[in-house]
Amino acid sequence: MNDEKIEKDFIFKAANVETCEVTEEDLKKINKFTLSPVTAEEVYVFKTVVGDNELDDRNFEPFNLNALKDLKKLYIGKTVIKDHRRSADNQVARIFDTELIQDASKLTGAGEIYTKLVTKQYMIKTSKNEDLIAEIKGGIKKEVSTGCKAKHAYCSICGTDNVTTYCNHYWGKEYNTVEGKKICYFTLDGAKEAYELSLVAVPAQPRAGTTKNYGAKIKDFIDENEKENKKNNDINKESELKLKLKALDSFLFIKNNTEGLVMNKKMREIFAKIEQKEAMAKGFMEDGENKDLAKADTLWKEVEELKKEFDLAKKMYESEKEKNTPTDDDLEKVKSDKNKEDELKNFTKALRSFITGKGLVESVDANGGYTVPVDVSTKVEYYKDVDYSLLQDIDVEKVSTNKGSRTYQKKGEVDTFVDIDENGEITEEIEAPTFERLNYTIQDRAGFMPVSNDLINDSDSNIIDIVSQWLGKADVATSNKKILELVATKDEVDLKDVDGIKKALNVTLGQAYKNGAKIYTNDDGLNYLDTLKDTTGRPLLNPDPTAPSQMQLRCGTTVLNIKVLPNKVFPTNTQKVPFIIGNLFDYVKKFDRQSMSIMASNVATLGSFNAYAKNMTLLRAIIRDDYKVKDKDSIVNGYITIAE
Repeated sequence: MNDEKIEKDFIFKAANVETCEVTEEDLKKINKFTLSPVTAEEVYVFKTVVGDNELDDRNFEPFNLNALKDLKKLYIGKTVIKDHRRSADNQVARIFDTELIQDASKLTGAGEIYTKLVTKQYMIKTSKNEDLIAEIKGGIKKEVSTGCKAKHAYCSICGTDNVTTYCNHYWGKEYNTVEGKKICYFTLDGAKEAYELSLVAVPAQPRAGTTKNYGAKIKDFIDENEKENKKNNDINKESELKLKLKALDSFLFIKNNTEGLVMNKKMREIFAKIEQKEAMAKGFMEDGENKDLAKADTLWKEVEELKKEFDLAKKMYESEKEKNTPTDDDLEKVKSDKNKEDELKNFTKALRSFITGKGLVESVDANGGYTVPVDVSTKVEYYKDVDYSLLQDIDVEKVSTNKGSRTYQKKGEVDTFVDIDENGEITEEIEAPTFERLNYTIQDRAGFMPVSNDLINDSDSNIIDIVSQWLGKADVATSNKKILELVATKDEVDLKDVDGIKKALNVTLGQAYKNGAKIYTNDDGLNYLDTLKDTTGRPLLNPDPTAPSQMQLRCGTTVLNIKVLPNKVFPTNTQKVPFIIGNLFDYVKKFDRQSMSIMASNVATLGSFNAYAKNMTLLRAIIRDDYKVKDKDSIVNGYITIAE
């Protein structure tokens, strides 16, 4: 390549040539550049991958997508020459089409979709260029160098646009940054002009630019190609040091004038060293007998290390400060925990006041009882979660009013959509949907528990545990009783044996209610099921492989989970063992007012129990809820008669 022919502002890139067939669409585009139409037999067409937007450019001057988009327009109509020699006789082809090809599955290092620019060129077949066409087809001439001018060339280290102003960084060189070591490259952003494609023997670098000259005005340093001169090299080095010290002045100014910047002892010591070494470096750069650029450069390197040390100390200080400074969430949690702690203390204080008869504190409800705090209610919920609790199986809704209603449609009575004809008319009569209205009225339910007056001397946590266990277990017993009372409102069905269970499941409940169904029975029922075997002598009752403590019953193709309640809770009535088959969630709905209060008296009498005479305290708790049948068809209330 003849460097004398390369003008300022040019960027040259290597590319590869590939032959291709001539299409009708190609001829239409080619004939826009010819004075008279040509045929496919008269032209030879080849295409070139001019470049892409990947960052792995060997000359560290990658195009970005903006540049490729500009070049796509600019290259159309440009000439193809040989060896960058510009003369009319040296023109061998012309670019007639360009295309951007993207691979959406691949992103470049800059986060762009991988894109390459492809150009198509045509040559007129003549005796003069027969050899050239043969050499291209034969792969002899397949390297092409592209020439263009960029709008911008941004440095990856400092972001300077080197089209307007050169920075102190050089492409391909490694620099230390706050993010670690980085290789410098100049991103070519946009293109002002596309000059030519040139067939060359050997590109300076594969895929890379061969010449870099952006046309910027050189301010404080001399062109790199003239650095062999010792004097110019010193001038360039001095300019670079001045720029670095100017940047350091900015660093020191920002640190000294940033409002709210707090430095610990370590940071202040490092900062003082930086200021000291900056002053020394400036002294070695002043004209005179003490001028010594080498010493100034050494001091600058020491300053760079001190700046890193300062930034690290600052990060550690801020991290430690952030770690020890409570967030708004932390403060809110502390406040919430304090409120909970106060609630619990007031609750136990109220119970002690009841016992000693010294009167109540705040939070007394309309019934004269003390409102149970949220944390105690949470403990109560824990004690409700026992194996024989039916609360786990029913639909529980928390409500905020004492009365209300809900609307339901039974699973087995869901209406279908009807046809509409082409005129938009509904073709059949629609029956009114069947809905059921479920009304509730919250009921107050009271329970009593005697406790020793020694409770006053117990710890707060023990008082809370005692009360929570009692409330939780009493609520379970109440819920079981209310649920079983609602089950008893359904007519009893004599199941007779396991075949009756199958019929209840498959026919009475059917597919509408079969999914999620269980068997609820008592200890006698479990014993009965445990005796059942199939025709091969295998037991029908088996542990659930995923939860061995849970029993399952095989009913034909269906396997049902078994829930067992104690005989005392779910009694057998004269050899009639109870079996509930179905889904209690669909059958029973509990409306929970979420309001619980407690009161105590050391002089109350309940039946034959006299708290005063026994030197005890009688606790009375009130819960508020209601239980309703939601879907009466969702269970079968059955029994199996067993021999004594």
